[in-house]
Amino acid sequence: MNLMMIWKILEPAAVYSVLLLLAGVLSQQLRLGLDSAGLALAAALLSLPLIRWMCRETPLRISDEEQQAEKNAWTLAFLKGACLVCCLLLGAFLSWGSARLFDFLGVSKVAAGSSQEGLYASSIWTLLAGPGLLVPVAEELIYRGLVLTRMRQTIALVNQSPVTAEWFPRIRDLDKGTRPSARGADAAGTVLAVLTSAGLFAAGHGDLSQMLYAFPMGLVLAGAQLAAERSGWYRWPLLVPIALHIGANGISILCTCVL
Repeated sequence: MNLMMIWKILEPAAVYSVLLLLAGVLSQQLRLGLDSAGLALAAALLSLPLIRWMCRETPLRISDEEQQAEKNAWTLAFLKGACLVCCLLLGAFLSWGSARLFDFLGVSKVAAGSSQEGLYASSIWTLLAGPGLLVPVAEELIYRGLVLTRMRQTIALVNQSPVTAEWFPRIRDLDKGTRPSARGADAAGTVLAVLTSAGLFAAGHGDLSQMLYAFPMGLVLAGAQLAAERSGWYRWPLLVPIALHIGANGISILCTCVL
């Protein structure tokens, strides 16, 4: 890989991090007084148009050929909806279970961070709108959508052509929307892509306590994305990790602020 290919993979995460910093600067300059959850909500709102723009060259939905034929549309729609509800509940269970495990191991006390405490000091409505809904959508579009897909497509491109003088001009394909299918990545390449997306996801959370939780959660979310893509059930496979992420963040907010 050369620098341009690496930048294409890192671009979505870098843009999102810059937007978080920009939201903080604007909050201070305009004296908006946004707290951590408010900044996260602002960054998510700012990122959605840019994500839409970046998705022009990285389609996040599967093709008609890859999607399963719908023999009974109503039954399949019900099953798809039930699956997403189960993902919400599974995400909530994973979040609750990991929190209990970290408490049992004493990790929460050792790696406690002020940013997490500041996050849950926000109003319940800001938390539900930001970290509870829009932030999971934005983060899944960035890390499981753009980063994971671009990484797999780049690996598929490398696998298709040996590294010769004829290969380097094909790097321009990355900007022309002619990337090979992400399914062209081999098993090792897919594992590398999953680890990369989970690592960037964890790094984007800032402090150690959230990173320790975010990395394994990123692995689960990436696995859910790949499973949904392989099943062919959903035209937009990202719906599955989005549901898991919303469930995980939602139960964390409710347990901290309500229960």
